[in-house]
Amino acid sequence: MIKIIVIDAILNPLLGLPDWLSILIFATFIIILTNLIYKFTLDQKKVAEMKSRMKELQKKIKEAPNEEKMKHFSEMNDINSKYMKMTMKPMLITMIVVLLFIPWLSHNYGDIVLKTNGTIIVAGQNMSYTVGDGYLLIGGKNLTNGQMLKVGDKEFQVVLGKKKKLSRVVVYSPVPLPITGKSWGWLAYYFVISIPLSIGLRKIMKVNL
Repeated sequence: MIKIIVIDAILNPLLGLPDWLSILIFATFIIILTNLIYKFTLDQKKVAEMKSRMKELQKKIKEAPNEEKMKHFSEMNDINSKYMKMTMKPMLITMIVVLLFIPWLSHNYGDIVLKTNGTIIVAGQNMSYTVGDGYLLIGGKNLTNGQMLKVGDKEFQVVLGKKKKLSRVVVYSPVPLPITGKSWGWLAYYFVISIPLSIGLRKIMKVNL
């Protein structure tokens, strides 16, 4: 209960922003936090030395005769083993941080599961609904599978497959992707923006991993 109150107090101001912006800020916050964990729990100098030595060994393996390659491979394995032991602690702390904060994102931007009928909260509004054979009656609208429900500035895609739900659309992709199409939910958007953010912030913060 205390955990929920604290996390809500930190993150709930984001809910007043556009979805794409609030999730971008959330992702930046989480990545900065995890980078700080690695920066202060890992011996950065030691990691840099290990990475430098690994590059040297890779170069030597390409140039060395076959009888010497195994010696270099053995040293690489030893370095990898030491590196894995070093990163175990920050990795566990990072996992705990992610497990603490990600559920907030899922709760506020995730799908809304539908039953046969009832009342749900959609973008802060109480709405009664009825699910029929291939249609959804909600907010005075008769919607079919794939159609969009707009509530305020929030958009939800109607999904009437085996699972009936309103899938929240966070952002639209300029090109359709095989799994997500053009309308992205929070998970796809978070994953896509996290990759360049992680690389960029790691360089800015000078974190060796």
